[in-house]
Amino acid sequence: MDDLTADHTELAWQRFDAGKTIRLQDIDVVCRSCNSARGEARGEVSERRMIVDKELADRRKEFERDEDLFLDD
Repeated sequence: MDDLTADHTELAWQRFDAGKTIRLQDIDVVCRSCNSARGEARGEVSERRMIVDKELADRRKEFERDEDLFLDD
């Protein structure tokens, strides 16, 4: 399956709103079309989604840097 995305559950947003970390068990991994079909049924997620997407992008960049360091060894 290609083009997988993370769909944040209601619990994920509750944890985020409480200042807690979103855990892997708080998201569903689904294809992009299924994620889109689910829509934004979890309330006002657009602002939160932008914050989480930025955090994920930052973590991805950090992981890629770490992976490059590992692969160079």
